[in-house]
Amino acid sequence: MTGKILVFDSINGDSTQLRFLLASAHYEILHLNEPEDVVNYSLSRRPDLILVSGDAEDPVVTEICQTIVSYAVVSDIPVVLVTGACGPSTRIEALRMGVSEVFRAPVDRLVLLARLRSLLRASDDRRQLTPDRRYTGDHELMDDCKPLTGPARIGLVAADAEAAWHLQQRLTPLMNDQFILFPEDSALGDSAMRNMADVFVIAADLTAPSDPLRLYSELRSRSATRHAAFCLIADSSCSDRWATALDLGVDDLIEASADVGELAVRIQKQIAAKRRSDSLRLAMANRVRQAMFDPLTGLFNRRYALPALARIAELAATRHEPFAILLADIDQFKRVNDTFGHTAGDTVLVSVANRLRSCLRPADLLARIGGEEFLIALPGVSLEQAHATAERLRLAICGRQISLSSGEQIEVTASIGLSAGTPAHDSLPDFDQLIFAPDSALLVAKAKGRNRVTIARYAA
Repeated sequence: MTGKILVFDSINGDSTQLRFLLASAHYEILHLNEPEDVVNYSLSRRPDLILVSGDAEDPVVTEICQTIVSYAVVSDIPVVLVTGACGPSTRIEALRMGVSEVFRAPVDRLVLLARLRSLLRASDDRRQLTPDRRYTGDHELMDDCKPLTGPARIGLVAADAEAAWHLQQRLTPLMNDQFILFPEDSALGDSAMRNMADVFVIAADLTAPSDPLRLYSELRSRSATRHAAFCLIADSSCSDRWATALDLGVDDLIEASADVGELAVRIQKQIAAKRRSDSLRLAMANRVRQAMFDPLTGLFNRRYALPALARIAELAATRHEPFAILLADIDQFKRVNDTFGHTAGDTVLVSVANRLRSCLRPADLLARIGGEEFLIALPGVSLEQAHATAERLRLAICGRQISLSSGEQIEVTASIGLSAGTPAHDSLPDFDQLIFAPDSALLVAKAKGRNRVTIARYAA
């Protein structure tokens, strides 16, 4: 089965042909006639899509649609309304209440199935971005998704500059957003890539030799415009091309003769969906960063460093190349906290981290693995090279004063333990074994008076 679709018939609705069409496309169908059954089933079983057949002005139909979109747990389920003749205001109101699409019966088979595929695909993409709290317990991720606000950037693409301008004139009274005009032949230029539109609205002649679908595919493939939403305005008489556009991933298709109010509402819905996706991606990226990085210094944390060090050791063994491990510890760091306060201690940690970072290569691993302890892994270096690097790190730390927020200047030093060697591939040590030698060397450096580098050979 390609999806589970709940079909509801109001008194004035007849979905017999629709259900036959869906069955022929191998959808799993549940047919219900009672409004309360639709809500209860949606909450308990969560269908992939809800198709409502009936009069758009029927209070029962309105209540069904409004109820579904009002429940947060199922509000992302696409709701498709198939209705008889209805005026522009009725269609606009249905879209505003949260209905994903409104079709006028009789429905074109190709377009309906393509639109359902489009909606199901978009819904699945959102679910992949959104963790299910029932199973992950991740209540904080959604709280981290701060809504993006302010005017959106809407790229209007038309055959020429005059056509794009006329489209802007129609939309400006209804939308408080920033419009960027692109004649079709310049939509792939530097300006489009720099302006980073949230939504592209393409006035498309699907029969034109220039092929607006190719233009859309190019825009979707570019990294600068990949995450934009795309709306196509086109004549629905080209049903096979409409279906192709939807299957290519166009977010919404709008009839060329549609009321400008409907056009504005559909664009606004795409802006809202785009911003929800952007917020989720940003929140997830922040979560990934929190899992990998120390929030104070911006260095990798212990959780990341353990498997990263193992990968470096394994690669060194595979290539029969040496690598070195350094453990650096700020000397008498507790005295800094006790004398100047923990804010001063944080300043010292950040300063030391920056000095270490400035002395290392991009290929080197640098992580904060404890309160004032730093791990450095140097792939492909000999013992002599590692010793020189360790001395450079030590001098970078002790060589300059650190300015505190109080205006005071302090100096700190660091002790460094070092081990180097080439591990055998058939007996790769674990993390504790890898850092045993440099940790032992670090203790020796502390015992000998601090502010020094001590070497312990890594026995492979």
